[in-house]
Amino acid sequence: MKILITGAAGYIGRYLTWQLEDRHDLVLADAFEPDDSRVPWIFEPLNLQRKPEYIPKPSPNHRFHVGDALDMDFIRRITEGVDAVIHLTGNRDSNERPIVCYEVNATGVFKMLLACEEHGIKKALVASSINACGWFYNRVTDRPR
Repeated sequence: MKILITGAAGYIGRYLTWQLEDRHDLVLADAFEPDDSRVPWIFEPLNLQRKPEYIPKPSPNHRFHVGDALDMDFIRRITEGVDAVIHLTGNRDSNERPIVCYEVNATGVFKMLLACEEHGIKKALVASSINACGWFYNRVTDRPR
């Protein structure tokens, strides 16, 4: 099966690529190269029976595309000829850049699903983000609720 994984340079995308790369033809896409230092959270230890720094390498079973999750031409190009889509792309900047976050997390999903419909793709999995409504980890207080 030919599967598109968006957000492939991220934490879940890397693990999923590792799990599927030997059994499927993968099309990988993200806004960054998988080894891009601008996305430091992707280097967190995975603890998944494989070295933490796992980065998808060039392979006959997958190709990596870098592009904008809101660019419909890019989306159409990467969805062409695939059987299924696993859409992991997300933006966690809702506090600093709420409009960009909304566009990527909502409009980007809508555009991906439109492209799936255009190409007759019947299988699509869309994952959201714990950060879709704000980066909240630093907001914990001792105040009773």
